[in-house]
Amino acid sequence: MIYAKYDKTTGQVLGHYTPDIHPALFDANESPLADDLVALTPEQHQRSIYGGIQIVSGVPTDYVYQPSIEELRAVKLGWVDSQVAEHITAGFISSASGVTATYDSEEVDQDNIKTLYIASQDPSFGAIPVRAVVSGQTAKSVLMHTPAQLQTLVSDMARHISTCKMRGWSLQSAVAQASSALELDSLAWDEE
Repeated sequence: MIYAKYDKTTGQVLGHYTPDIHPALFDANESPLADDLVALTPEQHQRSIYGGIQIVSGVPTDYVYQPSIEELRAVKLGWVDSQVAEHITAGFISSASGVTATYDSEEVDQDNIKTLYIASQDPSFGAIPVRAVVSGQTAKSVLMHTPAQLQTLVSDMARHISTCKMRGWSLQSAVAQASSALELDSLAWDEE
């Protein structure tokens, strides 16, 4: 027989004991000497190892952990952060080149576009090539940009990033105000 030692206040299982391995805790009839030991079936023992058993009034009871609202908020805030990053780097739409196209926006793409814009301020630089997927197509095309068009492209990229960040901040505020798991679950990115 396996016995669980438990916290009488919380019901949390603290350890497992058997008369043959821990004889000091049991009498000659292999009954526990302490009242904070309770017998477990083999199935209860397995579930208790992973936190699936709680001792209530000395009786092993199935237990499902219910995280606190603070823990749920922390998880949802992590989700919000990942959504912001995912949406920022998913690409942005701009008509800066004269045609509507979707431009890459991973961090390296953002850096490249900003670098090209800075370089385009040199009057001798000329037209600047940037790859993007033109609306209605599936493959990337090389689109040529004048310095003014590149400035528009940088502005469109900044607007895209700001929109994603503002949506994230709005969701963070909603997470802070949520008072239940149901409210937190209802929060979604929802394109605006």
